[in-house]
Amino acid sequence: MRIFHFRLSAQQMMSKARKVSSAMERDADLLEQYGVTAEQRQDFAEAIAAADALADDVISRWYVSEAVAARDKKQEQIRAKIEGMVLRVRLCFGAQTPLIGVMDCHNLSQKNTSELLESCQNALAVLSENFAALSVFGLTQPMVDELAAARAELIVLADAVTDAQRERMEMTLRRADALNEIYETMVGYCTIGKLLWADVNPAKYEDYVIYHTKPKSAPAMPENNTKSDAGENM
Repeated sequence: MRIFHFRLSAQQMMSKARKVSSAMERDADLLEQYGVTAEQRQDFAEAIAAADALADDVISRWYVSEAVAARDKKQEQIRAKIEGMVLRVRLCFGAQTPLIGVMDCHNLSQKNTSELLESCQNALAVLSENFAALSVFGLTQPMVDELAAARAELIVLADAVTDAQRERMEMTLRRADALNEIYETMVGYCTIGKLLWADVNPAKYEDYVIYHTKPKSAPAMPENNTKSDAGENM
């Protein structure tokens, strides 16, 4: 999904906007002759400062990665706890007991968060219903309580991941809106700036150039066939 209206990177566009803003202050008197007021120049500079103050995607991405890491760590803890419970169920009721199917604890490593939460809930139900028999094989109430608490913590951590991802997207869109607005405004000012300095001052004209067109490469020269032609004529 393309969210920026310009071909530059966000960093390049903002760098150019700062240079244009500086050039506009230098050329303030000339720009006023074209209707660019001091208030407009100030608004442009303030828009750039406001966009700079928005969190960069690197920061938002870090928050997401931290949330994901915390969630994944808790999931690993739950998998280990459930596997220990499954072992007790097998020892108590036999390797082929249908209770394993009720717990739905096959391929735990491949289950996503919602699937793992469901398996955890199923396991808790089986453990509670068969607590007396399983206690002979080392199951204690604190173990069951710890698994239930871990499941509750995973729900919170999963929500934190969703919140971080949503906040990242919202911040990305806010920054994109701000940068697009700066770019659209800058294009108009650069059009005026280039009119001021075209054929007058190349350096100042360059201050208002956003994109530089690459020179077309020269067409390939035809191969020199003099020798082969001469050989054919011999």
